[in-house]
Amino acid sequence: MKSISLKIKALPWEKIFLLLDQMLVSGSNFILGILLVRALGLESYGVFAILWMLVLFALGINQAVITKPMLSIAPKLEKTEAAQYMMHVQWLQGSLAAFIFIVAMTIWLMSDSLGLVIPYLDFAPILAGILFFQLHHDYFRKRCFIEGQVLRAFCIDIILYLGQVILIGGLWFQNQLNLSFVLYSILIASGLSVLVACWQTGIQLTNKTDLMETWKRQFEYSKWLLGTAILQWFSGNYFIIIGATIIGPVAVGALRMVQNVMGFFHILFLLMENIVPIEAARQHVSGGWKALINYMKNVTLKIGIIFLVLLIGVAIFSPWVIKMLYGPEYLDFSYIVVVYCALYILVFSSLPLQFILRTIELTYPLFIAYLAATAFSLITANFFLQTWGMSGLLAGLILTQLITVSVYIFFIWRKTKISNLQDSTLKISKI
Repeated sequence: MKSISLKIKALPWEKIFLLLDQMLVSGSNFILGILLVRALGLESYGVFAILWMLVLFALGINQAVITKPMLSIAPKLEKTEAAQYMMHVQWLQGSLAAFIFIVAMTIWLMSDSLGLVIPYLDFAPILAGILFFQLHHDYFRKRCFIEGQVLRAFCIDIILYLGQVILIGGLWFQNQLNLSFVLYSILIASGLSVLVACWQTGIQLTNKTDLMETWKRQFEYSKWLLGTAILQWFSGNYFIIIGATIIGPVAVGALRMVQNVMGFFHILFLLMENIVPIEAARQHVSGGWKALINYMKNVTLKIGIIFLVLLIGVAIFSPWVIKMLYGPEYLDFSYIVVVYCALYILVFSSLPLQFILRTIELTYPLFIAYLAATAFSLITANFFLQTWGMSGLLAGLILTQLITVSVYIFFIWRKTKISNLQDSTLKISKI
């Protein structure tokens, strides 16, 4: 019995819970997507997808200002300094979430007096609450990973992701599910997860001068990331937004339905996002540019092989996958799965390139990449959609992703040349 107990204790529980957490997040989103398509239909699901784009936009800003700098800065600090830094960032998180909530509510309250005609504005109060809690959840979750509290992150993710699936699933079984109830369910689950996270972490008062110094460092790191997040949202979603007006919300619903199928791969993406930047920062501190590049090559190759094998399988069996998950009435959209498999090769390729640039705190290339992609989207979207419809929409998504990857590669290639030149100069000086 003792040997069994020792073996259980020796298991890499942190990695196990980390993998379980990624499976929980992706699995819950996957099940939720199936529930919503089957219960609401493609048109209402398309409306939900459009509304959720606003949540993703706010999360993109939050990650640029809060969590991405935190993932790269905190691992470089001593334990006491890191704890103080994390608390300062928590105050920044609260301020940002409150600001976004106030902006959303102000637009809702003043829209009539200003004569604004905004589609789906009735959902603004619910979305404002979802935004407030989702942003806080993002902070607490990433903080847990940095501090090695993976089990704590797993617990708050159970409350959010499993909670919303249970609430929405229960309403569906009672034939009471509509779009408003879907959003209220997400709001309740988000609020509970953040309350538990606050209770576990607590809030401490801090010195104002130290707080402002931390915020200054945070904004210095994120100044390019913020612009990048805004441009990333437009470059990735502009074709879809215009597609909703030209082709209709059914097209958006079909795309999101297929993206839900591809959500399985987000287990790998989330796993990389939560592990690779932290380890990359450590490798760069200990071994410099070459150690960083070697680590990134190794981890990309290992994960990339698994990713590619799974991707080929999904592409081959795409009609069967659509029929099994959503029903035979959606078989006409199975070709989109194959196109998305090609798109996801580019999406996967972009991740290690982003991690490299973020680790060396060279974030302006991310801004330039999405600026180029956004400019392409703004110039070509109407032409592509009006000329080729859904095919033009898919082509636009692939080309925008290809542009961002090409820009990343160029800047990393240039940095490698500079690094090699510096190494050569150092060797000559020693001789």
